[in-house]
Amino acid sequence: MKWKASLEEKYPQLPIDISYFGPVIGTHLGEKAIALIWVIDYTKA
Repeated sequence: MKWKASLEEKYPQLPIDISYFGPVIGTHLGEKAIALIWVIDYTKA
């Protein structure tokens, strides 16, 4: 996964996880869908 390696190189301090869409979202988005999300670490906020 080139995009993951690129992000890890550019932002080594950030954790980068890979997960899967559920069946409902996957059905609507299609086979080759990709998403990038970020969230605030609520334990540090």
